Amino acid sequence: MLPVVSAILLGSKRWSRHVAGVIHDWQRHATPSCTGAQTCADGFSQQFRHFGDWRSMFRSSSGSGSAAQQSVGLFGRPELKQPQDWKRLADETEARCDELLAEVLECTAYDGVRVVALMDAMSDQLCRTYDAAECCRNVHVDAAWRQAAGRACVQLGAYISRVNHHEGLYGRLSEALEVYEVSVEALARREAPLLQPNRLAGWCPESVLVAQRLKQDMEQAGIHLPPDQRERMAELAAANGHFGAEFNAALTDPRQVGRVSLGFGRSAPLDPSSVASIMASEPSESVRRQVYLAAGLSPDCNQRLLEDMIAVRRDMARMQGYASYASLRTCGGSLAGSPSAVVTFLGRLAEEVRPLAEQELQALGQLKAAHMRSGASSPSSSSSKHPFGGKYDMYGKYGIAPWDVEYYAALARRQRVTSPPTALLRYTAVPSVLSGIRTLLANLFGMDLSISPAAPGEGWAPGVLRCDASLPQLGPLGTIYLDLGDRPGKYPSAVTFPITCGRQLPADRNPRQQQPQQQQQGPPRQLPVMALLASASGRCPATGQQALSYRELRVLLHELGHCCHSLLSRTKYQHLWGTRCAQDLVEVPSHLFEHFASDPRVMAVLARDRSGAVSKSDQGEPLPEGLLRELLSGRATTAALELQQQLVLSLADQWYHGEHPPGLLDPPPPSASAASGSLSLSDLESYSSISRVASLLAGVEAGAEAAGRTTSEVWGQAVETASSVPYVPGTSPELRVGHLAIYGGTYYGYVYARCLAAQLWHTTGLAEAPMDRGAGNLLRDRLLGPGGSLEPLHLIAGLAAATGGGTGSSGNSNGAGSSSSNGNGNGSNGKQQQRAPVRDREQQRQLQAAEQQRGLSSALGEGRLLQALAGGYAPRPDRYLEGLEAGTAV
Repeated sequence: MLPVVSAILLGSKRWSRHVAGVIHDWQRHATPSCTGAQTCADGFSQQFRHFGDWRSMFRSSSGSGSAAQQSVGLFGRPELKQPQDWKRLADETEARCDELLAEVLECTAYDGVRVVALMDAMSDQLCRTYDAAECCRNVHVDAAWRQAAGRACVQLGAYISRVNHHEGLYGRLSEALEVYEVSVEALARREAPLLQPNRLAGWCPESVLVAQRLKQDMEQAGIHLPPDQRERMAELAAANGHFGAEFNAALTDPRQVGRVSLGFGRSAPLDPSSVASIMASEPSESVRRQVYLAAGLSPDCNQRLLEDMIAVRRDMARMQGYASYASLRTCGGSLAGSPSAVVTFLGRLAEEVRPLAEQELQALGQLKAAHMRSGASSPSSSSSKHPFGGKYDMYGKYGIAPWDVEYYAALARRQRVTSPPTALLRYTAVPSVLSGIRTLLANLFGMDLSISPAAPGEGWAPGVLRCDASLPQLGPLGTIYLDLGDRPGKYPSAVTFPITCGRQLPADRNPRQQQPQQQQQGPPRQLPVMALLASASGRCPATGQQALSYRELRVLLHELGHCCHSLLSRTKYQHLWGTRCAQDLVEVPSHLFEHFASDPRVMAVLARDRSGAVSKSDQGEPLPEGLLRELLSGRATTAALELQQQLVLSLADQWYHGEHPPGLLDPPPPSASAASGSLSLSDLESYSSISRVASLLAGVEAGAEAAGRTTSEVWGQAVETASSVPYVPGTSPELRVGHLAIYGGTYYGYVYARCLAAQLWHTTGLAEAPMDRGAGNLLRDRLLGPGGSLEPLHLIAGLAAATGGGTGSSGNSNGAGSSSSNGNGNGSNGKQQQRAPVRDREQQRQLQAAEQQRGLSSALGEGRLLQALAGGYAPRPDRYLEGLEAGTAV
């Protein structure tokens, strides 16, 4: 998972971190947490006591002494040694950004590259403080630190909102971009451009892309609208954030989710984790049914919040001239290109996966029948009658009802995985896994990962590790702070927080924070810093060290993929750094890394029993392949059914945010909406009715497709389209899907990532040699290095061209194994760098266009990476479906 935040200068692709933070604040207040230097009962640092001779994988650290030593500052920043430092740092950040803003306003339309560089520097200043504060307020064990960081986020959030609506800033950017575009058009006509040659030459592709993205992002916030409409857009944006936060907060509020009475004095809470536990472990079908139906109507407050959130987003999109919110989210900078391409892809994949899901459902039905014959279970007393009236067949032809799926899936997994949990935990002690990760990254990328305990004051909890990465040809790459500890109040899910963005430093600026430990190669760079949070909930039976379950190991690899994307990115601007790329591509590297957990050759490196190691050369015993086959078989029990659930959610998300969303009325078109004037949202709870009244006043009639449709009916349509498990009429499962608040219009990106990662696993040669340096260099140069500096279609086209587009080995591909990152920020391979310079810019543009077209041709077709659909593109699902059948799909 990658958190994101709603602020243009912080990057529009990271817009939901604020929502995630609010959710966590709800969860944290009811849970005691560690404070100060207090050590948790199961202090993570205790795992370092029994390394044996192979503990030399960790570098020595002068900061590993007592807590009384001088603090080096949170995240290694000397300016963050006590909670009150957040206020001072936020003030300094505002002051520095004001200076940069003044410099922008002094620029002319002919200083375009300087305008872009200054705006990116402003973004970097804000990100360095806001991102770090956002991480701190979510992860720090000390409440004083969390509260101070939260106040800094609020302060900077208000500043960001003001800057994002600064007319002078928008004017300078628009003028500069226009002068550049007019100059390029003049050159194409063989006329004299407005810009002098030296100024025009400064506009590299990254500069153009950053300028376009910044302008687009500011316009999506309404900066280009008249004052009254701009005010309304700001109100809509505030309402959108409010409704999303309230929606997810309700899911963790016991008062909102409620309880269900089960009779005989027994009741059950309806929070998501409790419901999931009951669905998977409760042997009584009648109890499961009661809980399922009750949970399907809870929390009821989310019905209004979801409707209001959809209405707000609909109006935001229409005010900006888009047909729908989904159109807004897929316009420019996405692989999909249009909602129609997404829906077509999801519908086709649903048809293709249905036979596999039916097989899984049939197997569960047989298991249930055998279970009932043995007397271990009995059918629900009113299995055929629905409590909301009418009769419905909830069991289908296989005898499995929706409340049966998780219980019998868990039972089927237990039958397939016969080894006790401790059998795996012997091989997945955290130090052993980290040693394996070092080997994996060294083989794949040539990367060195130096690991040590965080210095005093550098971490936010006991046991935080510092991992410094470097490459011989590039020097230091950046830092990952790793938090695998188990403690009360910890952030509830695995996540990677960005703390400092990477970028190329301007020649005239060398900020004090940039103090690499090793000599960098090429232009000076600001090194990225991240915080990776995951869990290690088990204990190695041999050593007592914390150990990972198989699922936790996969999750750790997933987050490691995000980190490598950030470490290996070589962009010029931080606005395009690493994971700041298209929403439907950002999860591809992380899903690709999950494939390592399914490969026995890699798992033999990652999972080893080193408890008996007596020397540095003794690498211990690798995970037995038979045990890995068991684990894969257990995970594959209902993999197709799980994909169907992802398809249901993705389809519902698209339809909720489509041209005809649920609700009584369609919104007015942009012109009518503008005429209606500013909309007051002082009372956010009444927004839905206000919006409909405004629509009526504008003379808008109810649309035939929108009239009478509820969010539950749309959900039922998605279930009918994509799921083999029937929808239960009268229930509202959408009220419990927090992703609707966070990923509105873009949740399909996870399914895109699964399919594209499966294709890349084969086309790059990783399937044949998962730790091959040639494949690693290909990934580094073509997928990770460019970050967001290439349009998604061009990125995939380049990958396809480098691999030949097919499923061959990386050893035979153009660029794999032979090229290494050149550090210039564009991720180009060696063949491109050897091309003779082309003085004619139009000729150069034509050559680039031809090369991209060749790459696109390589990407399209049977067995390749992409398929062209109505209005856009989608990954081919061939390899992913093969993985589902083989039981190895991620």
